[in-house]
Amino acid sequence: MKITVVTQQNCEHCEKVKAWLSDNGYTYTVIPLDDQGGTQMRRFMKSQDLNTVPQVFVDGTNIGGATASLWWFQQQEDNKGGVFLNG
Repeated sequence: MKITVVTQQNCEHCEKVKAWLSDNGYTYTVIPLDDQGGTQMRRFMKSQDLNTVPQVFVDGTNIGGATASLWWFQQQEDNKGGVFLNG
């Protein structure tokens, strides 16, 4: 599973999601909107009507912001050993 977290500086919800992922053994890639490469990601997010950070993607599918993502991952934890939910 490839996890990508789109973040920006001084984002409390971004830090919460990253901490939860790390604490639960998930590895992830961070794309900070504040860096030079963030311009393309901002354009992509705008084209998808994604206006908040963090935005979490799993295998290229947008899972959502902080609340939706944490809920989604907790569902995955609850279903370990069973069927893996996709979105």
